[in-house]
Amino acid sequence: MKNKIQNFFQAEEGQVGIGTLIVFIAMVLVAAIAAAVLINTAGYLQEQATRTGEESTAAVSDGLDISTVVGNVTEADGNGEDVVDVIGINAELKPGSDNLDLTALTIDYQDGSVATTLTNASSDELSDAENLSKSHWGDDAIADEGEFLINVIQETDDSVTDDNVMTSQQDRVQILINSEELNGGDGLSTGDTADIALNPGEGSVTYTTVVVPSTLSGLDVVSL
Repeated sequence: MKNKIQNFFQAEEGQVGIGTLIVFIAMVLVAAIAAAVLINTAGYLQEQATRTGEESTAAVSDGLDISTVVGNVTEADGNGEDVVDVIGINAELKPGSDNLDLTALTIDYQDGSVATTLTNASSDELSDAENLSKSHWGDDAIADEGEFLINVIQETDDSVTDDNVMTSQQDRVQILINSEELNGGDGLSTGDTADIALNPGEGSVTYTTVVVPSTLSGLDVVSL
C-alpha cells in the first residue's frame, strides 16, 4: 500500500494533480481577497453616497422662506423727508428644513450707500411681537450697525426665545435691520432699493430685494 502511494506521487499524473490543486487553492484565495475588497469598497461607496445625498438635501431644503417684508416709516433728521429706518423681514423654515440655529445666521446687506454683513444680536425683550411698530420695539430694539435683531412672532415651544433655534414649521420670526444706522442716519428714501441675503450657515441662502415705494407720506408702516 505504501509503495502504491509513493508511486502515485512519483508518477506524472500525481504531479499534475498536485499542481492543479495548488493553482485551485491560489485561485480561491485570490477570489476571497477580491470579494473582501469589493465588499469593503461597496460599503464605503454606499456610506459616502448616503452622506452626500443627506448633505445635498440639506443644502436645498434647510434655510428660511420669506413671507413678507415691511418697513417702519419715520421722518429723517434735519430735512423732514420720510424714510424707512427699520426693515422687518418675516420668515419661517423652508418645507422639510431641519432645525435652524439663528445664532449662525448672517445677513448680506447692500444698498446704494453701503455693503456689509450683519450678525445676530437678538434680545429676549422682543418676544411675542405681532406687528411692526416703532413703539412696540422700543429704543433698545434697534440694532447697532453691523447687527440685526430677531423678533419672535410665533413659536411652538420656547426654543426660539431661549436658544435662538427654530424647530417647527409653525415658528415665525421677524428679522429687524436698522437701515437708518447703516446709512449714517439717513434711512432709505422713496425709490431706494436694497439687496438682502439670509445665510443660515448650513443650508440654502435666501435672497430678496426691497424697493421703497414712491411715496411714504402719512404712512407708519409700508410693504417693501
